[in-house]
Amino acid sequence: SQALTYIWEVNLDEFDRVSNLYSPPFASWNGSVEEPWQLQFYPHGKATVKSGCLALFLVHRKIHHVQMDYTLFLINQKDENDTVSVDKHSTFVNSEDGWGPGPCIEDEILNSPPSEGIYAPERGYVVDGKIKIGVRIPTDPI
Repeated sequence: SQALTYIWEVNLDEFDRVSNLYSPPFASWNGSVEEPWQLQFYPHGKATVKSGCLALFLVHRKIHHVQMDYTLFLINQKDENDTVSVDKHSTFVNSEDGWGPGPCIEDEILNSPPSEGIYAPERGYVVDGKIKIGVRIPTDPI
């Protein structure tokens, strides 16, 4: 089985009034079965995710049970060594809308006003109004 890395570049200027976004669909393989996925991102945070956490979720788009390991990440576009990631193990249960728990990428930068913190251009996470987030699936689902 082959690892999958999917990177989604979001132009924040296009979505300044949108509460949540879905990435274009992408797929991994579970043997001969295609597993469809999307990333869900809340650029302004989500009430059910504690303050100071990046609200990013992996969404499974097929109705069956899947267990898997994966890593969600936020790329620092100015310094790759400062890229933030969180490793997850989730069970996606028979639901087309079901997703595993989102990460808590904790950092003081996530708690700041919109013009500061994670969105401050000097931090390197947003360059030219764009943020890059992604998922790495080290192996096919179990």
